[in-house]
Amino acid sequence: MRQIYNHTRRQWQPQDILMGLQYGIVYMDNKHCEFGFFETSYEMVPIEIHNRLYYLFNKNCCTVPLYWMNSSNCYTTVQEYADNVKRRSNQNFNYPIGKNYNFCKISIPKNIILNEVDPEFEYIKQYTMGLEYETSCGNIPWLDCLKYNLVPLYDGSITGHEYVTFPMEYKEFNQIQTHLELLKTYTDYDKDCSLHIHFGGFPVQIPYIKKLMKYWNIFQNQIEQYLPEWCYQVENYKSNGKAYNRPYPSYFIFRSFYERTTGNKYVEDDGILYQPNRFDEDEIRKWEVHGRYFNMNIMHLISGECHKTVEFRFLHPTHNYYEIKWYILLLAAFLNFVQKNVDTKNNTISIEKVLESTYPADVCERILNEGVKLNHLRKVQMSNYDRAGIKFKMKNFYLQNVVNLQI
Repeated sequence: MRQIYNHTRRQWQPQDILMGLQYGIVYMDNKHCEFGFFETSYEMVPIEIHNRLYYLFNKNCCTVPLYWMNSSNCYTTVQEYADNVKRRSNQNFNYPIGKNYNFCKISIPKNIILNEVDPEFEYIKQYTMGLEYETSCGNIPWLDCLKYNLVPLYDGSITGHEYVTFPMEYKEFNQIQTHLELLKTYTDYDKDCSLHIHFGGFPVQIPYIKKLMKYWNIFQNQIEQYLPEWCYQVENYKSNGKAYNRPYPSYFIFRSFYERTTGNKYVEDDGILYQPNRFDEDEIRKWEVHGRYFNMNIMHLISGECHKTVEFRFLHPTHNYYEIKWYILLLAAFLNFVQKNVDTKNNTISIEKVLESTYPADVCERILNEGVKLNHLRKVQMSNYDRAGIKFKMKNFYLQNVVNLQI
């Protein structure tokens, strides 16, 4: 039987395994290319040669400089061919990991990056965090995704990619600044995009989750003063008219909510929180899990074995680091307040008390002072007939040049 050389395993193998291998470039310099077979891997690099897409075995097998062609979502060795044209990109997925909806389905090692820690994040070190950045066009270079821990996912509700971070410890939260620079350089967003924040580390226990839902029913109304008027009614302006982050109704009872949204039978045992969601047991059809379409999504918390997070879904995309940081500090403090507070009647919940449960007085004062700017932005948006908060140029100019949001 004919043998082929597998460059991944560095050995000759029977030709009958050919279907499981990628044919691409195993060596390249400024004079010639050598082609061969290798196993599909995240280390592959998309590259266009003579108007045809190939994959490099890995970046080390190429000795010439690589330049990014944003419009084609791949690299080139010809500098004149490089561009930063931001086109609709959800149907042009040349990243070597294939189209995936779920971060759990992708195996990529995390790159360790040391950053200077913002001192405010020290107070919420008990939580991990992950962000989902939705885009409308453009492509972040694949090697930059690997370097800075961004994973591109497919999302049929937007015209670009969704870039997801690895779960981050508090010492890594500052990576967000690098992410935003990459997003600003290579992508853009529109009214159909959102920013989602996941927090890990909240207790996976029924009493705490019941209290979380109960407190959020009140707190969601209090933080509206810092958000656009239609922050919980995105169906009023999204292109497809779908309600992706509805407010929690006051009549929620955890038992009925659990059974209706997971398809599982409720018993008073924390073990039920790890059962698969019957509407998406393989975690490949997240849109079938209708319980996720609230402004706070706890589906990962009450079903499935991995990524036990609380997700907040109501934020607009932004390139302003301090805007994101402000919401991170507020929402993490809310989770901490839920864990610490023993008032079952929840009469004491307020923005001030939530912040005081986590931060010292000087940090609380700074957060509240910067919140005044976000509240004034809401009023500016309403006076300019922007109830959806989607006049992004006006918003960005206001935060950067008028009030200079800082925290």
